[in-house]
Amino acid sequence: MVSTVLPRGDIVQPTRAGVSPRCDIGAANAINRVATINCGAHMQIKLGLAAILLTAATMQPVQITSVVWKDAPATMPAGSKMAVLEGDPKHEGPFTVRVKLPAGAKVLPHFHPAPERVTVIWGEARLGFGDKFDAKKTKRFPAGSFYINPPEMHHYLYFPRTTILQITGQGPWELHYLKE
Repeated sequence: MVSTVLPRGDIVQPTRAGVSPRCDIGAANAINRVATINCGAHMQIKLGLAAILLTAATMQPVQITSVVWKDAPATMPAGSKMAVLEGDPKHEGPFTVRVKLPAGAKVLPHFHPAPERVTVIWGEARLGFGDKFDAKKTKRFPAGSFYINPPEMHHYLYFPRTTILQITGQGPWELHYLKE
């Protein structure tokens, strides 16, 4: 049997190798401020009460019932709007935004330092990869489509009609245009 001490003094004690345990959170001990997660006879994990409360507090469902549109950053095409659904794309941490782009908008070749997960909510996006904008080399993504832009991947976009994208990523969100 091997015991492992994790950061902040959390202890993991597996009792038998090669067994996939089922885990149940036991009652927290208010005096010692430690909660025990019992994984059958195979593993026991002790976490600080603050970690349990923080986890419970951050795992609440979020429902967006109305979207507040504001002018998108100057790096986006003229007339674009943005709504922040989660987090803050200007700061460190996860974020989700919606971007509304007008018909005919182009986003010239650019890249992002972190991956982008993009869902086309409404309209149509035409996505191309490379250092030069070429509408003939784009792939059509209609409403309901999903794609991922890998970090540092040079890409460009064209929107033949008004389109709403939902973008999830890790902030700060950065858009670096290439020089054509």
